[in-house]
Amino acid sequence: MKRILVSLDQTTDWGRRLYEGAYFRGRRFYNWKILKYQNKPMESLLRYIQEIGPLDGALIHVASSRFDPQLQQLPFPIVNTSNTRRRLPFPSVRNDDVAAGRLAGDYLRERGFKRVYFLRVDTAYSEEREQGLRQVWPELQALPMSAKAQLQAELLHADPGCAWVAADDGAAASFQDWAQEQTIHFPEQGGLLSFNNDRLLCVNRPVPISSVDLDFRAVGERAADCLQQLLLGEDVREMTTQRIQALGVEERESTGALQLDHPSLQKAVEAIQVHQGDLRMEDVLPICGCTRRALELQFKQELGTTPHQFILKTRAERARRLLLESSRTVTDIAITCGFSGPTQIGAVFQKLYGKTPTQIRSS
Repeated sequence: MKRILVSLDQTTDWGRRLYEGAYFRGRRFYNWKILKYQNKPMESLLRYIQEIGPLDGALIHVASSRFDPQLQQLPFPIVNTSNTRRRLPFPSVRNDDVAAGRLAGDYLRERGFKRVYFLRVDTAYSEEREQGLRQVWPELQALPMSAKAQLQAELLHADPGCAWVAADDGAAASFQDWAQEQTIHFPEQGGLLSFNNDRLLCVNRPVPISSVDLDFRAVGERAADCLQQLLLGEDVREMTTQRIQALGVEERESTGALQLDHPSLQKAVEAIQVHQGDLRMEDVLPICGCTRRALELQFKQELGTTPHQFILKTRAERARRLLLESSRTVTDIAITCGFSGPTQIGAVFQKLYGKTPTQIRSS
């Protein structure tokens, strides 16, 4: 039985998901004996390694380069799970932050926002998320979180069509608190979006914060797979840095209001959202007061989709929340959310999220 050290942050919601992915993969698939160590200062970790006796490998969140030489001298392989640095001397498994930035940008386009600001922090993942956002929003304005005077000036001239995207949930929560001190409130005076989907940070807020749901459990699983390959002596040079795709955007109140030009489209979208997708096209038309063709054109022009696709996506978002927050069966959730059954909901989930309902629940 291999003795594996797992030193990952378990004080955050996303950190626990990362740890669970690594732990259960290692225990169930590879029969590892796992020694758990809280992600503490590296000096403490290095002392702990000396105390516990021989190890066969380690999964470590290596956030700083300061201790790279000592880690490289250890007589066992290491796989990193941190995305705060761009280059490391160890194999790494991390989120695809550029793709996550694009996902955030597409979401904001779909929500009808007209202008986007990015709130930077000093990490590699912040740079990459900004890069992905800029691919969708070339006119993106990026400001450091520390530039309070500049942020205050932009906030005072912002309008409800503006969206603020923070590099992570912690930055979003801090920005929300600071904006409230300036008497700026989301979503009435703009949208607020972040990354990681740390539920402890995002949900327990005056206005819950929408966040890109990064698949940290999959990061932990793939990190365990990578370490197992190293233990078997396999060549992992081609997988030096693996990047895991995000699950989607967990929408909450901070981006709850679509910014639309057509009043009839606004009415249609609000009706679909209020009824959580439990409407048909025939139900929507009398509410918005226009013809079917006119509404289809408005959806295409402003949201880049069709009314039917928007209804399906709204149903899927509701079903996804129920999968994560309840123990109800997939069939029961499918019927509740307006799908014909598990086959249809499975096809919609594959198209939207690249995963089945069961895979979403297990992640």
